[in-house]
Amino acid sequence: MLNNFKKIKSENGQAVMISTVFFMVISVIVILGVAIPVSKQIKIASDLHKSRISFYVAEAGIDDAIFRVAKGYDVGSEEFNFASSTAEITVTDTANGKLITVESDFQSYIRKISTELIFGEGSAFNYGIQAGKGGFIIRNARVNGNIFGNGNLEGDNPNSLVTGSVAAANKPVDTPFPVNATPFPPDAGKSIIFGAQDNIQDVAQSFQTTGGVLSKIDVYIKDVGYPSNLTARIVENETGFNRPSSTTTAQSVLRSWWVTSKYGWIELYFPSDTYLEPNKTYWLVLDGSTNSESFYYWANNDASYGNGKPMLGKFGGSWSDAGNKDGYFKVYLEGPTKSFIDNLNIGSGTGEEAYAYEVKNSDINGSLYCQIGSNNIATSSQNINCDISRNDPDPQPFPISEGNIAKWKADAEEGGIIEGDYVASTTSQLGPVKINGNFTLGSNGITLTVTGTIWVTGNITIPNGSFIKLSPSYGSNSGLFIADGFINLDNGASFVGSGLESSYIMLLTTSNCPSSGYCGGNNAIEVRNVVDAVILNAQNGTIHFNNRSGAKEATAYRIDMENQSEVTYESGLTNVNFVSGPSGGFEIKSWREVE
Repeated sequence: MLNNFKKIKSENGQAVMISTVFFMVISVIVILGVAIPVSKQIKIASDLHKSRISFYVAEAGIDDAIFRVAKGYDVGSEEFNFASSTAEITVTDTANGKLITVESDFQSYIRKISTELIFGEGSAFNYGIQAGKGGFIIRNARVNGNIFGNGNLEGDNPNSLVTGSVAAANKPVDTPFPVNATPFPPDAGKSIIFGAQDNIQDVAQSFQTTGGVLSKIDVYIKDVGYPSNLTARIVENETGFNRPSSTTTAQSVLRSWWVTSKYGWIELYFPSDTYLEPNKTYWLVLDGSTNSESFYYWANNDASYGNGKPMLGKFGGSWSDAGNKDGYFKVYLEGPTKSFIDNLNIGSGTGEEAYAYEVKNSDINGSLYCQIGSNNIATSSQNINCDISRNDPDPQPFPISEGNIAKWKADAEEGGIIEGDYVASTTSQLGPVKINGNFTLGSNGITLTVTGTIWVTGNITIPNGSFIKLSPSYGSNSGLFIADGFINLDNGASFVGSGLESSYIMLLTTSNCPSSGYCGGNNAIEVRNVVDAVILNAQNGTIHFNNRSGAKEATAYRIDMENQSEVTYESGLTNVNFVSGPSGGFEIKSWREVE
């Protein structure tokens, strides 16, 4: 037994026998006392590391979604994988912008981040090219940015390139039904006021159609002050009553920057799967989030629409009859033909998309969403089938409303009126002013400094070597040239803002050229030979780019590009302030982690 003991000499020289087994137990306890806390610390550190990865992936998802919203890319609910993590992105519309939520999962460690985007100051140009029902054609040209059209988008693949995403929404019918818009202009004394008080915060108008997929509804309204955005809702009758129910069938956002102190038609587009049954009563509800001293007027007449009536009240609350005053509105159903993308070379990276009912004869370096694909569709050099998980793209409104244009014209007219044609033959400055005639820069090398909005009731001609700039007094704001006739821009015409990066010049025409007889074959805007730093807008007509011409952004009913012309979109255009202009763009209101 002595072999089972050790001798340890105490301080007073006495030998103490201690069991080896007991000594080992003590040693194990000491080791475990150190090892268990270290193990716990290692696990805590590992858990923290995994949680941080999940958080960073969620933040990356938020960044990506904000980028896509700001650029006008399509983004709804989707899932992506990154760094062995899965993140689910959800983007929903709110009355004042967008709510983005991302939930990330890395090895069962969940982090969730939410951010709210609100419409900010500035007109929102979300695409390098935005075309209306007339569509877009590109041949031997290039677009550095996204393209969106409420019509067909066609090219000459592989000779032309679109570096961004491309989407073609289905066209609405040409003739709306029902329509309530007479007499025109309306009697201002018969307008319905809403948004000023709690019990009349919202307005509703009932209507019936022959049945079909709803594309858009136009309303004729103006405002006082700066009221908030409205949620436009399609609802059915409340059971047993002739009034709006509290259940939304479809909704859209009426952005307050489209509405001004001057009456104008506002386009409200709805999701492409909104089906209205024939001869059934529906309600269009314009729902405000608050009431204040700023409010809206909806133009009305004397109950001339027989299949509906107006009401005032609050969505989800009580309603009362608004009298014999039917609102001015137009209802458009989706047309019998579907839009397509044909012969385009799309994408310079891997994140771009082609998105339409039908896509054919195209090369896409990215994702493909369609219902029908035909003839040599390729993605990243691999022939693929359509991803049919999405409905057709929803049509989009133009960035500038009739109300915006009416207000800008009024601002120009307040600065004075010039009767007859105006020729700027020497370097000078001009604006704000209305010119009842044509406007021409007289010869090569003329510099015109714009000091206020210029409205020309005739045509605008900018010849070779002309130079147009904004006065430094514009600061970070942008300026406008407005024409009711066509606009011709020729060799080497140059446009610059005030000197600050966020300042631009927009040339806008209300012309529908080349359709009308007075056009003489001219397009609404003709751009030749190296015209670039300018925003172009012809929402009723055609913009034609030729011979190495270009722009920063172009919006028109129809757009044609050829002969090495180029549009290069700048991200700052999502938030362009005009001196008297609309508000828009997106700002980040909140960014936080949620449970």
